[in-house]
Amino acid sequence: MNFRILAATLATAVAFGGTASAAEHVLRLRLPGVSETLDPHLRRGVGDRVLDTIMLEGLTREDATGAPVPGAAFSWEISSDGLRYTFHLRQGAKFSDGHPVTSADFLYAFRRLVDPKTAASGTEPIIPVLNARDCLAGKRAPDALGVAAPDPMTLIITLEHPDAFFTVWAAQLVPLEQEVVERWGREWVQPGHMVSNGPFVLAAYVPHGDIKFTRNPDYWNAAKIRLNDVDFVAVDSGRTAQRMFEAGELDVVSLSSEDAQEGKLMPGAKLHMAPMNRTSYLFFNMRQGPLAGSQPVRRALALTVDLPVLLKVEQVLDDPAFAVIPPQYPDYSHPREDFADWPMAKRIAEARKLYAQAGYSDSHPLEFKFTYYDGKTCAALQEIWRASLGVKMTCDVVQDDNGRYQLGQFELGGKGENSAAPDARDLLDNLRYPAPSSIENEGAYNNPKFNELMDQADQIADPKARGAKLGEAEAVVLADQAVIPISFTKVAYATSAKVGGYQQLPSRSLFLDDVDVAP
Repeated sequence: MNFRILAATLATAVAFGGTASAAEHVLRLRLPGVSETLDPHLRRGVGDRVLDTIMLEGLTREDATGAPVPGAAFSWEISSDGLRYTFHLRQGAKFSDGHPVTSADFLYAFRRLVDPKTAASGTEPIIPVLNARDCLAGKRAPDALGVAAPDPMTLIITLEHPDAFFTVWAAQLVPLEQEVVERWGREWVQPGHMVSNGPFVLAAYVPHGDIKFTRNPDYWNAAKIRLNDVDFVAVDSGRTAQRMFEAGELDVVSLSSEDAQEGKLMPGAKLHMAPMNRTSYLFFNMRQGPLAGSQPVRRALALTVDLPVLLKVEQVLDDPAFAVIPPQYPDYSHPREDFADWPMAKRIAEARKLYAQAGYSDSHPLEFKFTYYDGKTCAALQEIWRASLGVKMTCDVVQDDNGRYQLGQFELGGKGENSAAPDARDLLDNLRYPAPSSIENEGAYNNPKFNELMDQADQIADPKARGAKLGEAEAVVLADQAVIPISFTKVAYATSAKVGGYQQLPSRSLFLDDVDVAP
């Protein structure tokens, strides 16, 4: 293993060691988090989606607005009931080893994705497919998945329920070459072994370190790809990344809220701000504890959270959220908490009334723990609830909060949820009971009315009618105060004057077709 790491390190040193003059049409980015593996079925971090979309192309892609456009499939038809998708694959499309991309490669990849032996983590895109949940749970064999390959260029996918966003999810449904994966096992994702069908191929990889991709000449649209290479550099902090950007060593850099608001950019750099398909909220342990059985107490806590103040403490650009679903999601009714527009004085007065009615007072305060990874956020909420209600909240700051959540060893928790598609169902599924496969309803929220509305939405093909039903479901969650919505994520980033066409999409996918870096 040490030899392999050394060899990869030397390869990367060669790959990254060129002079500035050799960096023509090379895009240099900060590595989006620590990448544990390049296997698209085992990725855990949202940043891994960036790496996936650079080297692997799904049935569809996203355009500049995030809408689905042809990818490995050049066209598709949808049945009138919204359940049957027939994808027609591109003639002449190849993997980077020259082998043609066929429907059998998708069929193998999809069955591998739902096979419990794979222990896949990125299963959201396959969940809508017929029998996917049962396959993931081991109740059915992978070949029971609702996918058929009647000929090499046709793939038919049958869904469990209509899903208006399936063509968006299909951008993450990528093909894999079975012979390569099975020949090399876990090593199939190493340079020299890995084959891919996207615009770039893996050239060098250091575990937890730099990654280099180079242009794939066998990509069906290679003639329109302007970049020769994409280099991902492991950088330990945002400040270090900014210094590298200023020194011309990175072409794109994320900005803090302070830098974005004050316009602290190097001359010629371009500022960009974009919403993400991400929501953050607090959630309660609904199994037991002082918060589980009292909606008035949960509402009192929600009423007193001054979101602009909290987000200022957190130093983020995010917008205050009085709902679970971000406002940019289309075909959705967008319910909000009923007190969203109340002045804080009215909210605090109502909260104190509810708090007293629940039997709490200065002499008998509510006491509970907030289990979370960020001590700064916890301290801010601690002071907010102490000052407004007299609550005695303890900060339980832990690195592995998810471990506590999964075991039910908490009273109040916090989380951020991302979605590759602007589909309200995907985010609301996190509150369904029992939770769908690969989804975690850590708070064990269970309202039969909410579950029923979600089930009803699953049967609706019309996007607007489906969105309205999902909105009814979210309204139940908000009325129950099962969560305290905190923020909708926005990002700010700068691109150097040499970069053109670069754009971060709300899905966190990265498509570089129109991107170039001037010499």
